[in-house]
Amino acid sequence: MKPNPHASDPIASAPIACPRGAPATAVGGALATIGVSGPRPVLILVGGAARLDGGVAARLLPLFAGLVPLLDRLGAAVIDGGTPFGVMALMGAARQGAAGGFPLIGIAPRGRVAAPAGILPGEQGGTSALASHASGGCFHPDQAVTAQTPGLHGLGSIAQTTDSLAPSPLAGEGWGEGALRLDQAEAEVPVADPQGPLPESAPRPDGGAIEPRVALDPNHSHFFLVPGERWGDESPWLTAAAECLAGGRATLMLVAGGGEVTRWDVLHRLRQRGRVLALAGSGGTADALVAWCRGERPPPLAGLTGADRAHIQVLELRAAGDRLPRLLARALATRKREQ
Repeated sequence: MKPNPHASDPIASAPIACPRGAPATAVGGALATIGVSGPRPVLILVGGAARLDGGVAARLLPLFAGLVPLLDRLGAAVIDGGTPFGVMALMGAARQGAAGGFPLIGIAPRGRVAAPAGILPGEQGGTSALASHASGGCFHPDQAVTAQTPGLHGLGSIAQTTDSLAPSPLAGEGWGEGALRLDQAEAEVPVADPQGPLPESAPRPDGGAIEPRVALDPNHSHFFLVPGERWGDESPWLTAAAECLAGGRATLMLVAGGGEVTRWDVLHRLRQRGRVLALAGSGGTADALVAWCRGERPPPLAGLTGADRAHIQVLELRAAGDRLPRLLARALATRKREQ
């Protein structure tokens, strides 16, 4: 990969905020603490993590690398889950390899990630030993907070330079022979009634078993470690941070693959009437959304309605190399009232 002038070290050192309280009231202070300001357009990236199909990953990495100059030119920010798996690792690698400078903000529950130096374990998944700010404190490179990981976990041979990856063809038109199956997604757990308030914590499909903590991705520029002990607790923070940072500029959620937690991310997004772009042919939750939008399958989330469908756009993964940059350029260049 080319050296990234925006990264001082191959193993990234990044400002980390530990916000407390409700997302809607805490994200503003947390963004100020890590030094990311708006208004600016925001892309929210969600989808497959460790289970992301290798063939899909091979197509996504050059796709994401091609978006880096556009995101820089638009002055955009990207928000995702911040761990070294799947779409998150791919976006980090793309930004690093293409020498991108846009803020890449990873948001993860404190109870699910390995605590960097200065963050102590606690009942809410971690508290800041340096906390003196309402947002929970901030850790900077000169305080030796380092997000470390040996590479692109869970992607095998995909941990290559973007220049060496050629797109691999996907057979069929979305659902044809060779297309990815919906059953590649994790088993769905019904979420909240969309007419009522969302519960504070995401449903846990594993019966309460606690998985080992994971590292943060080294190619992200900033992090929020938010209250929570399970994957999905970060979901409301993704949309809240995006809307706060956008400050009236456009926001868009891009969905590639994904399982139950991605469904939770999408539900929070649609509850805010935010726009969602699903990559058809990427598997899992993305393909479940596509099938529903095309009238081929029931909704992937209980209670989704036609009003929600109006906020979802579909793009074939095999055509995304040509179409996605143009689509994002239009979508993220608008202001919210023009969407």
